[in-house]
Amino acid sequence: KYSLTLMSVNLSQDLGDDSGATSRCADRIVNADPDVFGVQEETESWRTYLTEVLGSNGYAHVYEYRGGPAGFDEAGGIFYKVDRFTLVDNGAFWLSDTPDEKGSVATSWDEPTFPRVCTWVVLQDKLSGLKFGYFNTHLSYYAEKPQIRIKSAELIADKMNELAKGLPCFLSGDMNYASNVEPDTYAAFTAHWADTKSIIPEAQWSNTFNNYGEDNENGKPIPTVPIDYIFVTKDFFTVKSFEIVPEELADKLVPGDPSSGWTSDHYPIKAVVEFTKSDADKTK
Repeated sequence: KYSLTLMSVNLSQDLGDDSGATSRCADRIVNADPDVFGVQEETESWRTYLTEVLGSNGYAHVYEYRGGPAGFDEAGGIFYKVDRFTLVDNGAFWLSDTPDEKGSVATSWDEPTFPRVCTWVVLQDKLSGLKFGYFNTHLSYYAEKPQIRIKSAELIADKMNELAKGLPCFLSGDMNYASNVEPDTYAAFTAHWADTKSIIPEAQWSNTFNNYGEDNENGKPIPTVPIDYIFVTKDFFTVKSFEIVPEELADKLVPGDPSSGWTSDHYPIKAVVEFTKSDADKTK
């Protein structure tokens, strides 16, 4: 049997120039020891820092900027261990009616402002021979417009079939919805993929968006269940564990004060999956 450790890490744009926050974030990732992981809100300062630090810890990096307004651009990066994986293919597409048009905005889906990108890789595991796809994204946050996230799920599923060519896949990201608030959105995703946390009976279902310890955002309560997800192709991998990774300096953090030691306004999530050699042979 073989295992893969995966993470999804939402970086805080507020903290990208805070050397303490960036070093704590990198340390937390290295200590968690993921084989492959996706990040969101990867500004230029985050990209520069993490590429250097995680590169020295054995990770290669694939990323694509979404092409947003000047001063508010971000990349959705994917990191993977170079000693374990060979990069077979990679690319990106935009969550819109014109997914191959860089920076395109889903105005026909009623997205008013921002382009959204999905970055992807196809990797081959040097240990087992397994080939798989890993997709990473950051969805629209407009709470009153769930149709944007539903259409994004449908597009990602179509592009995954096209780009990964039927290989088993993972999808990570800040999906900006809580399953108990938008059950139809959650159903749109779980129609295509299994949710790693839902498979583990003891998995935490607390919030992943911590808002630096504040209970409300813009006068609305913070979701009490995750809005960050790691989805997986159904009926292929065995999900062994799911974890919401806590802040290491929790006892020193001041609610609402990012400079008090917070690493991000989201908690990272981590999942471990298992597969066999016979599973891997099916992907060759």
